[in-house]
Amino acid sequence: MKLKFCYDTIKQSIHYIRRNFDDKYGGVPMADGNKTDQIPDELENLSPEELQERIQEEKKNAKRSLRFAFTALLAIVAVCIAWFVANNRVTMTGTQISAENTVPFELASIGSRQKVEIDKLKENNKNILSAGTSSQKYEKYIDIYTGTEETLEKDLNGNNPEFHVGTSGLAWYLNGQESLVPGAGGKLEFYLIPKKSGLTSAAVKLNLKGYTEDNSGKAIELDNDKIQRLLNGHILFFRHLDNEKGYYGWIGDEEELKLNAPGSETDNSATFTKDMPYKVTLYWKWPQYFRNYIYTDRSTQGDLFTNVVEQSEYSNLNDFINKQKNVNSSKLFYDVAATDDTRITADINNQMNDDTLNTCSNYYNQADEYIGKNARYVYVQIQVDPAD
Repeated sequence: MKLKFCYDTIKQSIHYIRRNFDDKYGGVPMADGNKTDQIPDELENLSPEELQERIQEEKKNAKRSLRFAFTALLAIVAVCIAWFVANNRVTMTGTQISAENTVPFELASIGSRQKVEIDKLKENNKNILSAGTSSQKYEKYIDIYTGTEETLEKDLNGNNPEFHVGTSGLAWYLNGQESLVPGAGGKLEFYLIPKKSGLTSAAVKLNLKGYTEDNSGKAIELDNDKIQRLLNGHILFFRHLDNEKGYYGWIGDEEELKLNAPGSETDNSATFTKDMPYKVTLYWKWPQYFRNYIYTDRSTQGDLFTNVVEQSEYSNLNDFINKQKNVNSSKLFYDVAATDDTRITADINNQMNDDTLNTCSNYYNQADEYIGKNARYVYVQIQVDPAD
């Protein structure tokens, strides 16, 4: 009888939360990864004490997920994203490109050009970015992280994929059109092609910028430091993603990474092979809830990490979060009434109490909404230099 009571209590507790959520917010559906109303099959085998513990955990999860869903779901429904790459080793005057020195790397991408970039990023009714030089001469590439040489997949006609190659103002081609909302994530791929022998490393810098539209429908950069700062904290870039650890290899809030020639870990003389494409993959993620930065329940709550993430990975991101406590200058939090004295005083970590979590979640969701009300597009620029 007690077992049945506890089982029903869990169901009733969750149904109560769901019912209140539906009544208050019009039945907005949750994404599958954030559902908390699924009753595990193994509950019947738990002891009464274990069931009571599960009840409390379910309540805690519901508080962390459902309470702030409405704000997050509304935040960025209209924003699109376009990606492009550039190289700051060259300068462009009109249509003439002049090299400061012999360019150490060319950049390349494969796929489809982003529609929002073609349609919106213009000057004098002309596209600012170029398609680059088309090339199908590459049959293989090297994965820059593993050093493995791979053969490129041919298209349906048996041809090698078309590389879009350039050094400056180069449009980014991707496998599909990217869109950006809280909770979304994706994969960015591009290729470094060394044009010199003896290069050992490359310095890559990402730059996110928020744009809106002028009266003609052209995308114009927002003159808003707060937007640019919040984008930097809400859109994260990682080197790796897998089912075991989740995201890892965060490139940091400065959004810079150094790419060494494969093999340099054991051989200091390792260099890039001239004219060989090196594939670089970055995973981006906009966490839907603030809890996703902090906890490690990736399978059911969509958190960034799993519970086997290395402590150094967790600490790197958590240290960044705890530097954002001043709401007025934060890369994570926003409050329209914030002053320089508006601060989160408690430590932020996976042991924080519910009051701290709720405060952080509220400020985080306000930041999402602020971005959504002010930014129409987000463009990402990559700059590459030799790091020697």
